[in-house]
Amino acid sequence: MAITPANLTAAVYATHIAQYPDSVTASRSNPATGVAPHNPSYELISGLCSAVSVVAKQLTWLDVSSGTADVPGTPVPANFTFPGRQAAITQFLATTGWAGREASRIANILIGGPLDQLAAQGLLTMQSHLVVGTGTGIVSAANNTGLVATATSLLETQLPAALQATGVFGLNDVPANPINPVLAALLPAYASAYASALATLTATVTYVGVTGNPAAAAGTNPGSIA
Repeated sequence: MAITPANLTAAVYATHIAQYPDSVTASRSNPATGVAPHNPSYELISGLCSAVSVVAKQLTWLDVSSGTADVPGTPVPANFTFPGRQAAITQFLATTGWAGREASRIANILIGGPLDQLAAQGLLTMQSHLVVGTGTGIVSAANNTGLVATATSLLETQLPAALQATGVFGLNDVPANPINPVLAALLPAYASAYASALATLTATVTYVGVTGNPAAAAGTNPGSIA
């Protein structure tokens, strides 16, 4: 399954409904300002998932690879995980001051949910390797230390845009307005939490060479998720 805003939203919202089944009937509107009937939880999840999916597909991860020099090395798309997922949730709760049983459950959905679905729906595909032919590449936080800053910057732009695009979080409840200050104040915490986890992406990539050169080779190679 390809990573798209719609696919991420559907899966995370399903997780939310499984934990809060009564929320499926929630509806809000404001005819006076043009806010159409909507489910608030769905729209929040939709905006967050849209931003995370767009940013995640813009990022580049580096591996540390080794093997033989029978280049080019054709990468096999790889599954990946985010070992920093739980730490990101803990960070988000600490930053926002949310506390209590429901805070942890909600943060697990809003922060952990999009990360879980990126890993469930996506694959990491590296570029064709011009140094290592047959071999293995290891992607980890250790060789992607600059990714937190890059992802944070992108998310700080994408999150407000995606949430405004829902048309239900505008200042003074006007769809075309920037998002309201209460939600806007939380966005740095969302951005930082997501970015910290994205930078921990971990995967093992297999490269398949072609020419049979047995000389040892090592290097780095970039890739992205889709």
